[in-house]
Amino acid sequence: LAAVIKKLPAEKRKVFMQRYWYLRPISEIAEEFSMSESKVKMILHRTRNTLKEVLDDPEPLLRYINSL
Repeated sequence: LAAVIKKLPAEKRKVFMQRYWYLRPISEIAEEFSMSESKVKMILHRTRNTLKEVLDDPEPLLRYINSL
């Protein structure tokens, strides 16, 4: 998981880490990164979907890591 998170684009990685590592509320993340709460939610949703796809099957995981 850590390898995949490191390969995420910076914005996605930062938002994801703030929410799930530091357990910060969406409103605080939005304020810190000067974006709407809707955008934070969208980034989190897309990042979770990416992680789910990548972690469900090791072959796409390897392709995803190599593509970044």
